[in-house]
Amino acid sequence: MMAAALPQDDRNHENRQSENNRRYYDKRHKDYHNWDSNEDRSYQRYQTEHHQRRAFVHLNSRQQSVYWSWRHDNPDNRQRIALCIWVTSRCGWKFTGRISNKSH
Repeated sequence: MMAAALPQDDRNHENRQSENNRRYYDKRHKDYHNWDSNEDRSYQRYQTEHHQRRAFVHLNSRQQSVYWSWRHDNPDNRQRIALCIWVTSRCGWKFTGRISNKSH
């Protein structure tokens, strides 16, 4: 016999989902950031680079602003690809699908 999930279990799951998919406004850059698993990985990378271990929601507004500035300077691969496609389409170049951080 399998145990059925209690309604409270479902509510807790929904609360965790909403906490994990929040939207934050970046005043300095005047844009929004969706906090999802991708953003969570980026924040973990930021914490490692800055030797920190603190939940983003516990940072004050100045500390959050510092993170968003770092985030704009350190886009993840999805953002790099989107930027490359946008730039190449605006410049009339053909996007080959290859991205390199090295300058030739």
